[in-house]
Amino acid sequence: MRAPVRLSVALIVATILDASFFLLSKDAIKPPKREVKKVIKISLLNPRKRTMTVKREVGQPVKKKRLPTPPKKSNPKVEAKKPRKKLPESRKEKKKEERENRKPGGLKPLTGNLPISYIEAVKSAVEEEIFYPLEAIEKGEEGIVEVKFTLNRQGKVLSCKPVKGESQILTKATCMAIEKAQFPPIPESVKNRTISFQLEIEYNLKEVF
Repeated sequence: MRAPVRLSVALIVATILDASFFLLSKDAIKPPKREVKKVIKISLLNPRKRTMTVKREVGQPVKKKRLPTPPKKSNPKVEAKKPRKKLPESRKEKKKEERENRKPGGLKPLTGNLPISYIEAVKSAVEEEIFYPLEAIEKGEEGIVEVKFTLNRQGKVLSCKPVKGESQILTKATCMAIEKAQFPPIPESVKNRTISFQLEIEYNLKEVF
């Protein structure tokens, strides 16, 4: 009984193998079906050129179709309105305003390129010696006095001349204070042999009492 069973099993297995081999060989012999695939390519070298998605059959070369580049949009130019320039005032009006707004009193160097520290030292020397003469107080004289004085390189006063002032007493007292003051010598950085200053002082009786 065992021999016939083995023989039948071997026949069944052989039949199955023959059938599978026949099916595989049949599929291999069949011509391949045409497949359609999508091919997408992007140009990186020239970003302006765009490519379309093209359908092709397997084995056929890809044909690229370039889309026309869209026209550049021109932005309309917007002209900015220039601000209106204010008309400059006349020189006479400017000088008039400066005179009205300027407070009397001060030291003005008439020679350029002087260090600020030296100008402050000259001003301090004048302030230490300036005084209100008793004769002018008794007569009730007050007002603005303006003088011009010149110094040599050692800081010695060469001259003091009145420029403006109604009271002779106050004018003389101002020059006396300048001649008595101890001014510092001219700095070495200044090459001038002499330097001149213009001094303006306001004498006010209200400040005395």
